[in-house]
Amino acid sequence: DETVRRQTLETMYEKLVEFQKHQSEQLDLVTKSRQQLEQELVNKTKQLQAEQEARSKERLQWKPQLERAQQEAGSLKESMIKQMERQAQELRQKVSEANKELEQSQQRNDARLAEL
Repeated sequence: DETVRRQTLETMYEKLVEFQKHQSEQLDLVTKSRQQLEQELVNKTKQLQAEQEARSKERLQWKPQLERAQQEAGSLKESMIKQMERQAQELRQKVSEANKELEQSQQRNDARLAEL
């Protein structure tokens, strides 16, 4: 009876040792996995920060050129508006002159008709 009890306890102890060994191996795997994930996170964070800094530098590099282009576009727009206003004024003047000539011609034609 004592021998059976002893063998049972030894078997249980061996199984417990085996279980603990298995748990320890699993814990090691989880720890390694976690460390790898943490390292990947650190690397990705550094990469994203570097990309963000590069974009910021690029934006700063292009900002003066963009502002200058916007100013030039504004100046060009103003210039085109002034030119169109001048052209409109010239057209109004030509229409006015053409109307005067037409009126004078009409008066001449009326006078000729009256003579006839």
